[in-house]
Amino acid sequence: MQGCRLLTAMLFMAILVQPQDTASRAQNPSNGENPKSTTTPGTLSPEKRKLALSMLRTSETEARGLPPDLRCYALAQVARGYARIQSPRAAPVFADAFASSYGLDPFLSKSKLQSDILSQLFPLNETKVMELLPGAEKGPRETIMLKLVRRDIHTKKLDEAAELMEQMSQWTEFPYGEGSELMKTFPSEESWRRGVLFSRALACFAGHGYQERKQLQGNDEFAEMIVSNWRSLPAGSVEQAIDEVLKQAKQNTNHRYMSLPASEGESVNFDSVYQLRLFQLLPILQQLNKTKAERILQDEQLMGGLLSKYPKGPESLFPEAQNAALKNRVSTGTPSSVSTMPLPGLGLFDKLQAETKRIIASAAEDPAQALAQAQTLPVQIKFLAGYFPIRADALRGIAIASLKSKPSVAKQAITDMVDTTLELTEPSDQVFQLVEAARLSLELGDVDRAKSALESATSKANDAVKKDE
Repeated sequence: MQGCRLLTAMLFMAILVQPQDTASRAQNPSNGENPKSTTTPGTLSPEKRKLALSMLRTSETEARGLPPDLRCYALAQVARGYARIQSPRAAPVFADAFASSYGLDPFLSKSKLQSDILSQLFPLNETKVMELLPGAEKGPRETIMLKLVRRDIHTKKLDEAAELMEQMSQWTEFPYGEGSELMKTFPSEESWRRGVLFSRALACFAGHGYQERKQLQGNDEFAEMIVSNWRSLPAGSVEQAIDEVLKQAKQNTNHRYMSLPASEGESVNFDSVYQLRLFQLLPILQQLNKTKAERILQDEQLMGGLLSKYPKGPESLFPEAQNAALKNRVSTGTPSSVSTMPLPGLGLFDKLQAETKRIIASAAEDPAQALAQAQTLPVQIKFLAGYFPIRADALRGIAIASLKSKPSVAKQAITDMVDTTLELTEPSDQVFQLVEAARLSLELGDVDRAKSALESATSKANDAVKKDE
C-alpha cells in the first residue's frame, strides 16, 4: 500500500495533461496574438506525450502489485489515461483490469467496475469486449448486449438485432423496449416478423413468471410493448399477452400507492400494480374480446367508473403529443409522478437500485427533473458488508447523460456529486466519485473544477492508505 499514494498522484497528472494543455490555450489568449503551435487543439505535444506515457507506465507497474480490488480500479484508470493519449496500450490494460475483477465480491464493487471497463473498452476493441463478456456480471453484460442491439436497429441490421434479443432471453429478461422499437422498424410487408418477435417476447415473459422476474429484477416494459404494437399484431397473441400480464400483476401482492396526473390537473389513483395494468390494458381488451373485458370489470367496479371517464386509459390522460413520455413512465411501474410506499416484499436495496436506474434513464428526456429527483435519494445505503453511494451514482449518471445536451445541468450534477462525497463512509468510494467528477469536469472544459476534485481525491486516497496500513 506504500505505493498507492504515488500511483494516485501520477495517475491524476496523466489524466489531466491533455485537457490542461488545450484549455490553458483557450483560457489565456496572447492579447489578440495568434501564436504558432506545432500541435492542433486537442492533441499533445511530443514532449507532453512522452511525459504522460512515462507516468502511465510507472503507474501501470505499481498498479499490478496492488491487491485485486485496488488493482482492478487502478489498471482501469491507467488504461483510461492510455486511451486519452491514443496509446495502443489502452485495450490490453483494460482487459487486464477486467481480469482482475473476477475475484471481487459481486455484491460490492464488481459490477460497477466491470461496467466501467467494458464501456471504455468497447470503442477501442469490440472483439475483445465480446471475448470478455461471458465472464461479466449480469448488469454489465446486459448493458453491452443492449448497446449492440440498439446499434443493429439503428443500422438496419434487423436480423442481427433479433438474434441478439433471442440470446438475451436465454439468460435474462427479453429487452421489451428494444423489441418494440425493432417491431416498428420491420417493413410493412413483413408483418409476420412482428408476430414472431412478439411471440418470443411473450414466451419469455410467461416463462419467467412473476416470482422469477423478481429474482431477475426484470422490468415491466412488456405491457408497453403491447400498448405500442397491438394494432399490427394477431388479435389472439395480443389477448394471450394481456391475460399473462394481468395474471402476473395479480400475483404481485405488494401494495403500491400511485397517482398519475391528468391533463386537467386531477390525479388518477391506484393502490396496486394490478389496477394500473387494468387501466392500461382493458381498453385494448375491450376491442379484442368485449365479453372477457366486461367479465373482468364486474369484479372491478371502481375501474369501470375510471374507464368511463378515461375510456382510452393512459392515452386519455394527456394529448397525443405528450402521450409517449407518459406511457413510458407508466410502463416502468415507478414513474416520476408516482408516490410509492415501502414495499414489504421488495428489499430496500433493490428498490433504490431500480429507482436510481429510472432516474438516470429519465435524464435523457428531462435532465433538470432527474437532477431534482436524485436529491431525494439517500446518500448511501448499507448492504451486506459494504456501503453503496446511491445518490452519487445517480448524479454521475445524470452528468454523463447531459454533458452535451444540457451542460448547465451536468455542471450542477457534478457539483452536487462532489458535495455528496463528503458524507460517504468509505474513503475508496470518495476517491472513485471525486475522480469521476474530475473526469466529467474535464469533458466540460472546466479545468479549475477538475483540479479541485483531484486535490480532494488525493487527500481521500491518502486517508484510504492510512486506513489499510
